Amino acid sequence: MVNLYLGDIPAGFDYDLYLYRYNSYGVIAYSAKTSGNYEFIQFTVRPGDKYYAKVVSKSSTVSSAYYQLRFKKYEYGGANLYGFNFSDISTVNQISNVATHLENIGYTTWENIDYPASSAYSMLPYGWVYLSSSHANAGFTVFRNNGSDSFLFADYSGTLYDNFEKLSSLSYNALSPKRLVIYAGCYTGATSDSYGNLVEMTLSKGAHACFGWYNSVITADMSNWLSEFFYLCETQNKSVADIIMLTANNLREGYTVYDTSIFNINDGDSCDSVIV
Repeated sequence: MVNLYLGDIPAGFDYDLYLYRYNSYGVIAYSAKTSGNYEFIQFTVRPGDKYYAKVVSKSSTVSSAYYQLRFKKYEYGGANLYGFNFSDISTVNQISNVATHLENIGYTTWENIDYPASSAYSMLPYGWVYLSSSHANAGFTVFRNNGSDSFLFADYSGTLYDNFEKLSSLSYNALSPKRLVIYAGCYTGATSDSYGNLVEMTLSKGAHACFGWYNSVITADMSNWLSEFFYLCETQNKSVADIIMLTANNLREGYTVYDTSIFNINDGDSCDSVIV
């Protein structure tokens, strides 16, 4: 990923910024603000391709003063991804596929397979992206390590479980580095009277975007959803909210999705301005 920045635009002038790919027809990205003294484009570089930028004045005149135009490689944070081998399902291939797309964007990824909840909890404040794909229910998600289950709750004050972590114990704004948190599993966006809501608790701790599912979800459909979502994150310079909508549209048009609840997402209205 590369940032293209046009700044120090002379006062009283309105310059726009256009990006072209060599030997390609037309503009591949542009920035045309109606006010302010800068324009900005973020785009994914394809290996072997050449690009050029064009600065255009909205009026017929230009200033004799200099402006600033620069390219800069965008430095990404890490992505912690958690997958599991249960007796009835495996989400390991889902995690591997997501890792490929994130690495193509520029992230460093860690594929954590069959790790306990304590590992995920300790790593949650670090990196930009977090994904767990697992068995779950309203207010919690399940981790499996050496045949033993542990749990990550939104909140919990009972005595039934002794191997668990809870998001409510995190300090205020502990998750502010997180651009995106996804709890892939059944009912991960729903609220439990006993355990709270994973999405709402994650956002309350400072994460920029988070979502889970209101209903039960078939594993195969979740795999298709995650693959399409992160492919679009890789290829489209759009907000997470827009990518969610595109994912739904593409899956509906491309083939039959047997479990339509895959589109029933709780994002806590947090995804409108975040780009992965």
